[in-house]
Amino acid sequence: MRIIICGAGRVGQGIAQRLAADNHVTIIDENPELIDQVANQYEVNGIVGHAAHPGVLRKAGAESAEMIIAVTHSDEVNMITCQVAHSLFKITTKIARIRSQAYLKPTYAKLFTQDNLPVDMHISPEIEVGNSIIQRYLTPGAFLTAELAEGAVKFLGIELSSRSSFVGATLKDIQELFDDDNLKVVALARREGGQNKVWAPHERDTLNAGDRIYVVAAVDSIDKLFRVLGTPEEKGQTVVIVGGGNIGLYVAEALEKRGLSVRVIEGDEKRAEAAAEKLRRSIVIHGDGLNSALLEEAGVGPDSTVIGLTSDDKANLLLGALCKNLNAQKVVALVNDQDLARIGPDLDVDVIVDPRSITVSRILLRLRQGRLTNLQTIEGGAGEVVEGKVRETSKLIGMRLSHKDDIPEGVSPGALVRNKQVMSLDEKVMQDDIVILFNEKDKMRQADLLYRVRPEFY
Repeated sequence: MRIIICGAGRVGQGIAQRLAADNHVTIIDENPELIDQVANQYEVNGIVGHAAHPGVLRKAGAESAEMIIAVTHSDEVNMITCQVAHSLFKITTKIARIRSQAYLKPTYAKLFTQDNLPVDMHISPEIEVGNSIIQRYLTPGAFLTAELAEGAVKFLGIELSSRSSFVGATLKDIQELFDDDNLKVVALARREGGQNKVWAPHERDTLNAGDRIYVVAAVDSIDKLFRVLGTPEEKGQTVVIVGGGNIGLYVAEALEKRGLSVRVIEGDEKRAEAAAEKLRRSIVIHGDGLNSALLEEAGVGPDSTVIGLTSDDKANLLLGALCKNLNAQKVVALVNDQDLARIGPDLDVDVIVDPRSITVSRILLRLRQGRLTNLQTIEGGAGEVVEGKVRETSKLIGMRLSHKDDIPEGVSPGALVRNKQVMSLDEKVMQDDIVILFNEKDKMRQADLLYRVRPEFY
């Protein structure tokens, strides 16, 4: 597919990195240094210029492009870019990043339509990242949490400590322990020789301390999982958010609605005042979020969760060491830079949230829409969990997901959901079931083929 990406910032670079291998990608930005960097690093075409200018889009190949993804720092530029792409070049799929919530109010639901602003899909990083952080707060034993199959199933990422009861056990041991609980370890990530290895595990694989396991589980089996793991399930009743920007405000509003005690620390005086006006129950403190005395005053202690949401990755990471010295229960940090994210555990950060991964997952889902209804990437794109509804002539019809011979190598079954009930993987797959699979990065096509319908369906 021919794809144009407008904006070579962190989000644009993350999208280019994931799409370049299987598509013809051109990226546009006004910064020539960024264009050189991205074009050389990811082997994509680079164009220097303003993304909304017709001549720049023509030079980027808009006349033959099938998709345009506008992720510049300006909502207005992103929207106009999609309008120009539609009106002048008839590009089929137009995606825009919209950061301001003012454009997304239900009152203005008709704004993004073909008759008005022809944006086929809008991405709001603040909402996506905010929801991800809230889910992770609600499941304290996991570093990653996502709902699948309309909430019937959860996808969890769990790091095994040296004290974990899973260490030394094989996958077969674990599956026997949870045989009746509709729980499946679908992926395993391990650091070996300085490299991160991610794979669909086999039942003979043995788990080590430091492994990151990815689990698909029925909601009612999660309590048992954490009991067996010996992982504390208690959520810190005091939440301290460092950073009062759009994401910080979104998370604070959502948590205060749940009755939690929320404190927001913001270094910019005007932004702190704006946050104090908008939040109803939360306490807003103007000051340096890296000041230990201020953190303690805000309530950081044994019963607290601290969430670093400033625009500075390094500051968010440093919160780990500072807050754990104050005995914080859990520290969550927003980190864009993947190289910096790797040192999070060394700084006592419990959960790293990567906004690029969340945004890229949404776009990858759009690319494969029609077959898939949900998609979550893991470990920087090294693998993904996909969810799809089974169509009438899908290859999955009649298959038993527990039968290894039916599932390609590098793909592992996670769950079978029928009428919002999680079924045994021994059951035969039926039309309209929801099937959840994990696939390694280079097994994406094999997983997609399982969902794909035969031509006679149409």
